[in-house]
Amino acid sequence: MKYLGFFLIFLGAIDYGLSQLDIDLYALFGIKLSGLLYFLSPLIAGGFGLLLLKFAGKKDTKELLDSLLKDGEKVSSTTKVNVKKGGLFGSIETGKFIVTNQQVIYIDEYGNLEFSCYLKDITSVKGSFNSIQIESAGEKFKFRPGFWKVKKMVSEIKSYATVPN
Repeated sequence: MKYLGFFLIFLGAIDYGLSQLDIDLYALFGIKLSGLLYFLSPLIAGGFGLLLLKFAGKKDTKELLDSLLKDGEKVSSTTKVNVKKGGLFGSIETGKFIVTNQQVIYIDEYGNLEFSCYLKDITSVKGSFNSIQIESAGEKFKFRPGFWKVKKMVSEIKSYATVPN
């Protein structure tokens, strides 16, 4: 699906470029487009390509979450958060941050497990203006739940974990 999405975007770009040179791409393959459909064909192909890319990578996180939870473990909260990847000029990724009574979990928007840590192993939880940093076994994980959620999430994690205030 992802490759089909890229192909449709590429097709839309080629169609647009050729239409600027008064060449009808679809007519070369025996498909006659006329009127509004002729002018919108690059947008239609590119738009379908973008939709395929948007939805092709997304997986249902419920299956992954169920496999990560242990006996007696209950989900306390699930929050949509942003995580900055790749340093100063890196991209911002959106995903789900899940707090249970035994661990914290981050699953990216494509359904991949990016971070998991048992609450007993957390050595510090720090909240700032709009972000939270969790440290465990020398590894740091920083995420941005939004300004209004920082204080609530820090106190929730600290209530389950044995972290000094």
